[in-house]
Amino acid sequence: MSQSHVPDAVATASGAIISPVQTAAGWGKPNSFGQYLLVPALYAAIMVLLAVVVLPYLGARPITERGLQEWDAEHYVFIRNHGYDLIRTAFFPAFPLLWRATGLAAVGIGVLNLGLFVLAFAALARAWRFTLAQQLLALSAPSMFFMAVPYSEALFFVAGTAALIGWRQQQAPLAWAGLLLCSCTRSVAFLFVPALLLAAWLLRRQENQLVWRQALGGALASGAGMLISLWMHYRDTGIWLAFAQAQRQGWNIRLQVPAWPLASWGGDMMTRYESLALLVGIACASYLGYLLLRPGKAVSLPFAVVFSLAYLAGVAAITVSTKGGTVASLSRYVFATPFFAVLLSWVLGQVRFSYKQLLWVWLAAEVCWLILFRSYGHVRTLLAYLLLGLAAIGVLATASPHRRVRQVALVLSVAGNSALLLLLLQRFLSHEWAG
Repeated sequence: MSQSHVPDAVATASGAIISPVQTAAGWGKPNSFGQYLLVPALYAAIMVLLAVVVLPYLGARPITERGLQEWDAEHYVFIRNHGYDLIRTAFFPAFPLLWRATGLAAVGIGVLNLGLFVLAFAALARAWRFTLAQQLLALSAPSMFFMAVPYSEALFFVAGTAALIGWRQQQAPLAWAGLLLCSCTRSVAFLFVPALLLAAWLLRRQENQLVWRQALGGALASGAGMLISLWMHYRDTGIWLAFAQAQRQGWNIRLQVPAWPLASWGGDMMTRYESLALLVGIACASYLGYLLLRPGKAVSLPFAVVFSLAYLAGVAAITVSTKGGTVASLSRYVFATPFFAVLLSWVLGQVRFSYKQLLWVWLAAEVCWLILFRSYGHVRTLLAYLLLGLAAIGVLATASPHRRVRQVALVLSVAGNSALLLLLLQRFLSHEWAG
């Protein structure tokens, strides 16, 4: 990959990686929080206007209290009202506790979630100096619609943002608090601890004491969050490690050989969307493997970027190895996170993709999908995956060396992603699987 004009803005363990002159699409970067708040607030307002007013006027399903209480939201409603039973210990307590404390209905907690997300995204973008293009690409990731429904995604995004900003600004207590809250929101300590240790190992040639302090402190915070959650499960059910029992007996989540081809609960459309998230995980795992073979290349990387690589690779590996070949929810675990947003910004800021490189990425993606999802089974299926590959390299083309290509790719990517975001929201409201 051809390098951008920022290689001398080397990273430290704190995460200072990019010089102020770096851009991904030719736009400058504002400095104040208010200016960074403007982009996510306007984007969220436009999406809300379309979802609440325009689409229902055109005949789409309106947003209602009942419509928002689908899939995982049903379980959060039960936990909010009654506490845990065995099966629902698969969910962690931070979000239902917040919901109970606010006393809000489904629409109200959705609005609160969206507000928290907008504030967190603005803080993340400011700390990591996202360009306008990078902000729009991250905001329009289709799974971001989960930030406005009664799910834990918004709270997880807030907590993850605290960790990423803490690492960026060398504020270890903030990072640890974020990791603790993440681990009280979702069962991620099993991923966070090895990801933290791997990041420290790869970056051991940096300021060694600081790197290991970040990793070990973060591991303790993650473990503490998990223990708090497990204790709350025990308090309500009287069963120690009820979470593990629920995963095996209630959800059939256990180490198992995946069925082939991989698939999703939501039919062909959702399988293709989840396959894109799996591709991101494979790319992250591949780059981590490269860093393990060439440890000198990791010296200039920020701790948060290496951790994000490990998290996204790990969540993909766990999904494939524990769900029997079903990759349902992987898109949500990948795209609706601050770790993906930071990694996307970092990649688009560090690399300029030539046409040849984009073609190689497209070819590699198609080969992965041919093998894992048997995309050659029907001509229509093959064409759908070819178009999906085009959409993926369209995002990378926003880091093209050519200004006009960057601009066209940005407009097409944001428009296409936003349309898919609204489509997934409609699926969710219709009780169809949306990730």
